[in-house]
Formats: sequence, C-alpha cells, structure tokens
Amino acid sequence: MKNIKRTSLQLINIGLFTFIFLLSCTKKELPQTSEEEQPLKPGFLWQGTSIQLDRENLWSLTRFPNRAAVTNFKEKTQYFLYWEGNMTDGHKPEALLKVGRYGNPVQTIKLDQLTIENLDGDCCRIQFYRANDKGSLIFNK
Repeated sequence: MKNIKRTSLQLINIGLFTFIFLLSCTKKELPQTSEEEQPLKPGFLWQGTSIQLDRENLWSLTRFPNRAAVTNFKEKTQYFLYWEGNMTDGHKPEALLKVGRYGNPVQTIKLDQLTIENLDGDCCRIQFYRANDKGSLIFNK
C-alpha cells in the first residue's frame, strides 16, 4: 500500500470576507482485485450529484461529531448533513440533509435512515436514504 498526501491552501473572497481553507487529504492506494472491490474514494453523492473530495476542485468538507458539510463557495452551494448522536458506528436517528444554493430557499430533507461506518481506522463512510434516494459521504479521518 502506498500513502499519498495532498495539501492545498485556498483563499476565496466573497464580498468583504476572505475565507482561508487548508485542505489536507491522505489517500491509500489499495491493490484492486476485481471491479466490484473498488477502493473507497473521498466523495459525496446525492441525487445524481457526485463530488470528488480527493481533488482540488473548490469543494471542501467540514465535520463535527454530529454533522458534516460539503461546501463550494464559488458555486455558493452547500450540502449539510445533521444527525443526533456522534460519529461512532451505527444507525443515527433524526437525520436531516439540507441543500443550500444561492438564490434558492434552503431545501430540508428528513432522511429515513443514516448509518455511519468507520473503516480501518482511516476512513469514514456515511450512507443516508430517503425513499428511493441513496446518498453517501466518504472521507479520510
């Protein structure tokens, strides 16, 4: 296995404010044995929107014990996950996904299910569902 570490510093000006982001991501390259056993890649997926979090693309991840946000200030878009409890493995009750886009009202989606899996001590996978929609957030710790 080979570890790859990428760090970048980004300055974003919005009006009178300047936001500074220091993004650091370590990715393990795992040997592939079949197409079904693909290595996990940091990213966010919801209703056809796929955001790669292991590339320099102006998307950033902010996380706390009971919430996570994937944000792009240039596109003025944010996906905000919230759940009761903490970041330990298992099903989390009362989960919400809020989607904010500049110029549109914030869309609040009550999720039917949200499950957290801490994998190999390095990676976290959050899977969430509403009716027939399935989403995921994968990130390195």
